[in-house]
Amino acid sequence: MSDDVVAVGSSCVVELWARQEDPQLSGLNCVFSDLSFDSSVLSCNGIAGAPGFNFGATGSCEMGGLVDEVGGCTFSLGTGIVPQWVRIATVDMTAVAVSSGSIVVAQPAGTPVSVILHGNVPVARIGYGMTPSFCVQDPNAPIQCAECLDSADCDDGIFCNGSERCIAGVCVSGGDPCGGTTCDEALDLCPDGVPSMSSWGSIVMILVLLTAGTRVWGSAGRTGDAYSESEKEVVQ
Repeated sequence: MSDDVVAVGSSCVVELWARQEDPQLSGLNCVFSDLSFDSSVLSCNGIAGAPGFNFGATGSCEMGGLVDEVGGCTFSLGTGIVPQWVRIATVDMTAVAVSSGSIVVAQPAGTPVSVILHGNVPVARIGYGMTPSFCVQDPNAPIQCAECLDSADCDDGIFCNGSERCIAGVCVSGGDPCGGTTCDEALDLCPDGVPSMSSWGSIVMILVLLTAGTRVWGSAGRTGDAYSESEKEVVQ
């Protein structure tokens, strides 16, 4: 069984990781995100905070494919600054039905993300990632996995038309990341109405699929927010 295939009835873990992209700043303080998924394919069993980020840790499995307010805080200076990724929380899930392509997507929560000494970070400065697309199959009657298994297969490299996603084996085009305001393609950001990046840097979240003991890293929250092999396992 490959890393991107999960058998019906088996468990998998989705991990929320994050980092601050400006090495000049003081590190992450609180990171929270909602996670959405197809509840006809996956079920949420429970949530655990990560060591070092478990102060005020929250999160609940809700109806309709939502993990609500998953995250926590730390008060240690210098935590989660590029190139260091930090794990924020883990979500235990079970595959309950066959699917040719399923993903779990991070999105803004009601509780703000913050950095030490600089306060809350505007949502426009946060990149919310997703797991790689993965197949859920009947182990007794394997199905052919979709050709598109990861949103990286769909990425056109253009920030201002949004992040393309691979959903159910099909590439879905992204929307306007700036909501109709000015979009700066060169800097990959939305400058209108957002204070200078130097106030917070930018925050990137990634969701990781953990199955059969192997991590499969999903796509970063913003086009161009790549990570190298050497960065992946800096912090467990």
